Order: sequence, then C-alpha cells, then structure tokens
Amino acid sequence: EERMLFVAAVVLHAADISNPVRGATASMAWARRIMEEFFHQGDLEKGAGHAPSPMCDRAETSLSSVQRNFIGTIVAPLYEAMGELPFLAPPDRKESNVFKVMHARAVEKLETLYT
Repeated sequence: EERMLFVAAVVLHAADISNPVRGATASMAWARRIMEEFFHQGDLEKGAGHAPSPMCDRAETSLSSVQRNFIGTIVAPLYEAMGELPFLAPPDRKESNVFKVMHARAVEKLETLYT
C-alpha cells in the first residue's frame, strides 16, 4: 500500500508539471502566466529592497531559458523514468505507456520550441 501511495503521488506530480507536453498554444500561454507570476514576485522583492529570487528578475530572465531548464532537468527525466514502468502501461499495450509519449513530446519541444 505504501508503494502504491508513492506511485500515486509521483503520477500526480507528473500531471502537475505536464504543461510543456501540451499543444504549443496552451503550453506557451501557461508558461507566460507562470513567468508573469515569477516576475511579479521579483518586483515585490525589489520593491522591498531585496535581490529578486532566481528566475524572478524581468531584466535577467528569459522564458526560453527557464522552459529549457524546466523541461530538460525536471519534465523529460521524470517522464522518461515513468515510461519504463510496465505497470503504468495500458493492459493491451505492455510495450508502451503514456509517459513515453509525454517524454517524446517534452524532448521535441525542448529541441524545437525553445531554441
């Protein structure tokens, strides 16, 4: 039971970070929204006399660099690992699962959209 709770938590996390594997229009819209949230935080930090947190400085941070880093270090590796779990595959297709597809989409976006 503990193992299944862990797997459920990891699958939920994978869903939570799935924005980069959605279609380009939706993905970019959400990426811009999260960056605006980060920049707002940086603006508040600067207004309070503090240095902005990483990724929160409008003058020093680009959407493409943040997305490349997010996809390359978090999204793609997680989906790649989950793509190797046979118990996540549909019963009629043991050779593949949705995370392999999501990993391929993340890598494709990393190679094309944010270069």
